[in-house]
Amino acid sequence: MLPSQIFQTGMQSRAVLGIAGLGAMAISAAGTNQATATQLPPGTTLGQISNSLPSNASGVVLPSTEMGAEVWLRNDSAHSVMIYPFESATLINNTASYLLASGKTAVLKALSANYWVLLSA
Repeated sequence: MLPSQIFQTGMQSRAVLGIAGLGAMAISAAGTNQATATQLPPGTTLGQISNSLPSNASGVVLPSTEMGAEVWLRNDSAHSVMIYPFESATLINNTASYLLASGKTAVLKALSANYWVLLSA
């Protein structure tokens, strides 16, 4: 359900964010590893990565993993960007991170509290 559809029911904005997530947001990838990469806020569901560092070194960290969560990330920066899970014990397609090429979109779905599956890229 879209946030605009939920607002039409008369719900308060905090409740809408809890149901629909933050929606689209501009992201600048940073850092060189999971500890220093840009942390996406809780509730992020759709993001556009517009800036990144050269040499495919910068990245973003997914929100805390919750079964059923879905995150769409579009990389419109000039460089590939690393996507890291929030928890170091969590995996993305059986690996610790995923390299998202420039001009590509990643659709990630949390199948459990510690596993993201990449649906498309």
